[in-house]
Amino acid sequence: MISVYEEIMLEERRQTRTRLNKCNQIDEDLLCTECGYNLRGLSVENTCPECGMRIGVSRRGIALRFCDPLWLALLTDGARWLAIGCVAQAALIAGVTIGSVLFPGAPAFRVALWITLIPTVLFILHGFDKLTSHNAEEDESLLNIRRLPRIFFFIAGMGTLATTLLTLSPPVRILIRLFIATPFFALSAILLLAYLRKLARRIPHLRLARHTTLFVWSAILMGLLMFLVEGFMQTVGLLRGVPPAPTSTPANLMGTYLLFVAVYAVPQMLFFLACAWLMKRYHKVFSLTLRQARGYEE
Repeated sequence: MISVYEEIMLEERRQTRTRLNKCNQIDEDLLCTECGYNLRGLSVENTCPECGMRIGVSRRGIALRFCDPLWLALLTDGARWLAIGCVAQAALIAGVTIGSVLFPGAPAFRVALWITLIPTVLFILHGFDKLTSHNAEEDESLLNIRRLPRIFFFIAGMGTLATTLLTLSPPVRILIRLFIATPFFALSAILLLAYLRKLARRIPHLRLARHTTLFVWSAILMGLLMFLVEGFMQTVGLLRGVPPAPTSTPANLMGTYLLFVAVYAVPQMLFFLACAWLMKRYHKVFSLTLRQARGYEE
């Protein structure tokens, strides 16, 4: 199976178009972009007999600039909204961290927290949905790298809503947060970055793909950190009889809370700010690709 980058370069050399005969059949060697099968002699309306990939996709190339501009517009908007959501999430973490010390248990602080949380969640949801939208021109399997982040993100969201809105015992709340909300959110972020890396290779923008690989590993480390530190904090809060949510900081937990800030809150803020920078880069690259796709349509 040939790599994505090799296929795109091959398309560049043959000017993205292949020769057809009078019967609208491929009149030269053309390899399927999915399995490498030689499609010579087959009609462009058919699919690859080996893997089922549409021949039209292999003929025009898999570079993003040959994709539907409407789908590329969704990717562009998704990167922008997710960048905004990442900045808002970093600001929210900073607000919770500082407010828990300066305004412990204050009703106004709780109200401000919810007012900030709702738009942040909406920004991230909107961007996530657009970035993982389906390209109607491409066939895909039931479970793939585009759909899995959506599934995991939904599971994480349901777990978070359950711990936020339902009246649950502290042990149950801790179990849901540790084994559903936190790990599935981390998995959705890791798979989304892996999906974006795949798109970067189809631009092709190998430098951006390499940077995204670093973010994939950073997300894996951040997920492990979230699981370990949050598990420790939730367990300490349960044993000492305080609510697991960090909306107040009792004096007897100040030392533990400072540890929480140093090894959990600050790395999370930096990670979300770095993700905002990465999404800004994807927004710029997708915007350029979108202009190229509209130019090919014209």
